[in-house]
Amino acid sequence: MGKKVFFVTNASTISRKDLAAKLQNDVFRYSNVKLNHLYPSSTLAALYVLQNIPGCKKINCIGTQGMRDEMREHGFELLEDYPS
Repeated sequence: MGKKVFFVTNASTISRKDLAAKLQNDVFRYSNVKLNHLYPSSTLAALYVLQNIPGCKKINCIGTQGMRDEMREHGFELLEDYPS
């Protein structure tokens, strides 16, 4: 049909990979879920930093595992990953 479907959620506890798996499970049964069509708030936070803080490479991420996963997925290094 040529229509694109996007999924947006305010759940920061989930990464796009986890959300894709959830949407393809026996309950929701969506097929062909594309990561670039999924927008949990954790992804939006990472995109915000990329677009609004040029040159930012390291982040002190205070959030859920899903948020940390998305920050890493978008190329950020997390300060918590380094011993002080």
